[in-house]
Amino acid sequence: MADPRLVRLETDAEGLRRLARESGGAIAIEAAEGVPPRRYVLTIRCPGVAELVGDKPRIASEHQVEVALGVRYPLEPPVARFLTPIFHPHVFTDGRVCLGHRTGLAERLEDLVVRLGRLIQYDPEMIDENSPANRAALAFLKSRGTALPFGRVTFRAAGAKRPAGPVRWSDRS
Repeated sequence: MADPRLVRLETDAEGLRRLARESGGAIAIEAAEGVPPRRYVLTIRCPGVAELVGDKPRIASEHQVEVALGVRYPLEPPVARFLTPIFHPHVFTDGRVCLGHRTGLAERLEDLVVRLGRLIQYDPEMIDENSPANRAALAFLKSRGTALPFGRVTFRAAGAKRPAGPVRWSDRS
């Protein structure tokens, strides 16, 4: 009988490889450690705020993020951490991403990576003003008003299967 965790890790690895192929170069898998992989380093190419210089955003077009799948994954959410500078309300100053309640048992790794891309671009659907990891970034966001998102990179090829809505960790049995 196959170990369900290993099956999930293998399924996630294949889904992530497919997403990278379909992304038109917007997502690249730089490193995958383990068999099946349990840690990834990804490059996500889309506009996002790397830092503020005075009160002006410095936009970066490439972002590296590490995604680690712990020993209890998928029962516990992955850990995502930006390796390149990013200034975002849901990213702590040390690069750790606050994944919030959207991460769930049913969220595939590829869907999480798409969500990270949307987060980088300040997609309004990815912002929860009530739960900031970086209050300075939240203040910046509020000062921008309707000048968001920063980009419109979708990361999926036309006609690629879109996931159903995410399941909240608090909703699982």
